[in-house]
Amino acid sequence: MLPRIRINHGQVYINICKPFYPKQMIESVRLECGTLQGPEFRKKIQTSVGRQIILQLTNGIVIMSTAIVSSVLLMYRRGI
Repeated sequence: MLPRIRINHGQVYINICKPFYPKQMIESVRLECGTLQGPEFRKKIQTSVGRQIILQLTNGIVIMSTAIVSSVLLMYRRGI
């Protein structure tokens, strides 16, 4: 019989955010900028949806201290 190997890889935290719906976002942009039409309106909607996605993604990011230290070391590194 083979020995059991126990390895602890840490913990996983899952955070499920409330969904956002494009139709509601379009309506809120339309109320905010009532007179925009065509490309200007589309650009405003894309910006709004993009910011909402980035906000949701950055709320769930966990940065470990080793990642910060390695980023600083790589930032000041000269050459390969």
